[in-house]
Amino acid sequence: MNSETLIDLLDQHHDHLRRRGAQAERRGLSAPAIALFTLVTLLWELLRPVSPAPAFRASLGRQLVAEAQRQRTQKAIGIQAARAPARGLGIGPAAALGAVSLATAVGAYAFWRRARQQEVQKPALAA
Repeated sequence: MNSETLIDLLDQHHDHLRRRGAQAERRGLSAPAIALFTLVTLLWELLRPVSPAPAFRASLGRQLVAEAQRQRTQKAIGIQAARAPARGLGIGPAAALGAVSLATAVGAYAFWRRARQQEVQKPALAA
């Protein structure tokens, strides 16, 4: 079921709920659609819209206005806000360290392999 079809079905169900109530007829709908509508009906009944308390909204508004005023004042007197350090600076050294570690491991393996080959060749040359 694509999202457009789902949205259309939910809109249709919402219209049914508004016009005829929760027990609206659902003829011609598939079993999964009926199950979905049942779930939507339950959610509609159980979950009610919530809005913040007026005191919280007023407090948040005051805080936002104060912060905007503080930023305007700092900008007017030439104070730059402290910026977080760029994260890109940590990636470069980490990548370089990883490359060095990989090169060290490859070099150690190559050294070990060459030493092993020389050990195998010494008895063959002596015979």
